[in-house]
Amino acid sequence: MRTHIQSAKLVLLILGAFLLTGCRHVVAAQVKESTAPVKITYWHRMTGSWAKSQEKLIKQFNHSQKKYQIVAKSWGSYQKLHNKIETAGKTDRLPVLGQTPYTNIGDYAAQGWLEPLDQFIYHGKSALTRKQVVNINPSFLATGKYDNRQYAMPFAMSTRVLYYNQDLLDAYQLEVPKTWSELLAVAAKAKDAGLTPIALDHSPDMELESMAYGANQQLIDDQLHVNIDTTATQKMSAMLIRAGEQGLIQMAAPGKYFTDSFTQGNVLFGISSSAAIPEILQQAPKMTWNTAVLPKYENSSTNALAGSDLVIFHHASKKQKQGAWAFMKFLLKKDNVVKWSQASGYVPVTQNAIDSASYQKYLQIWPQYDGAIKSIKTSFSSEIFNGYQDYRQDLLMAIDNVEQHPEQLQTTLTTLQKQTETIIYDHQQPE
Repeated sequence: MRTHIQSAKLVLLILGAFLLTGCRHVVAAQVKESTAPVKITYWHRMTGSWAKSQEKLIKQFNHSQKKYQIVAKSWGSYQKLHNKIETAGKTDRLPVLGQTPYTNIGDYAAQGWLEPLDQFIYHGKSALTRKQVVNINPSFLATGKYDNRQYAMPFAMSTRVLYYNQDLLDAYQLEVPKTWSELLAVAAKAKDAGLTPIALDHSPDMELESMAYGANQQLIDDQLHVNIDTTATQKMSAMLIRAGEQGLIQMAAPGKYFTDSFTQGNVLFGISSSAAIPEILQQAPKMTWNTAVLPKYENSSTNALAGSDLVIFHHASKKQKQGAWAFMKFLLKKDNVVKWSQASGYVPVTQNAIDSASYQKYLQIWPQYDGAIKSIKTSFSSEIFNGYQDYRQDLLMAIDNVEQHPEQLQTTLTTLQKQTETIIYDHQQPE
């Protein structure tokens, strides 16, 4: 009997040992799982040197802490990125973090895909201080605003500037123009001399928008009033059309940009995003050129911002959202803003980065960026609204039509006015 009892105790001890060992393995697995960094998937469009520069910041962030890990995926272009986000949004397969042209934000937010950032910016232990918020250039921060909420943070921003070939100005004894009237007058002289006066990218839409804003005729204002077929807009449009007809403005060929002709050395002026500066520096190392703020129109020089923001997608878990916000805050640190700006060519999104000794030294080495920095004060964000992509497609089609049929300017603008009003109205209606 005693032997059976002892045997039973032995069995229980052995079973207990096995169970204890199993529990230890489970506990160990749970500890290992809980200490693993939270994966933050990130979709962007960066390629080449931009992608390499961004990857350095991502690695730096991942190594700076153990809670989160950014895992980036490039889709190669904004259009491919947009298509992927559209598809993923409809199938609930969005990443945690994303890069997007800020004009897409209204469409994405209206579909419930984006997480408002106000809770992170202004509340909680990880909130920005008032000083940090004020330090972000106001027009840049405005690019992420939609429906009275902050849905994005500025990341890769560029201002619109006037490029000029100093070698040609010196050779023909010409001056950098201060107004649009002066610009077209100098352009006429350049044409007579056999030069290409003014080169643009694919469309003068941003020039029109910039002039309209300065003339207090924003094409679509913050109340979503449409000002496309006004007398003032017709006047601006007619000026640009005449300049094109007279050969003073030359559009880049399909698939090309103004830089393709400007870097050849026979173009006097170019108007485009400051993001083109690194490309010109690389392609035309011996050419003497610079940038300036856009010429004034009706006593005002303003420029529509281009660039992209970072957004957090709504479906992500609480920890993933916290990790994505931690990465956004990391990118706003002065040293990181400077690193990104110097490596990418985008303008710094914070004032303390611009004022830093390292960036001021950078401006001395590369004065071509000075015009881009000066243009920040006169920059503005396009009005963001649900339906913007449909509006922009109609806008570009209208401009193309007017370029081919200048006599149809008034009719085209009136049609675009009605189309835009319909787009805005339809997208404001509850589904």
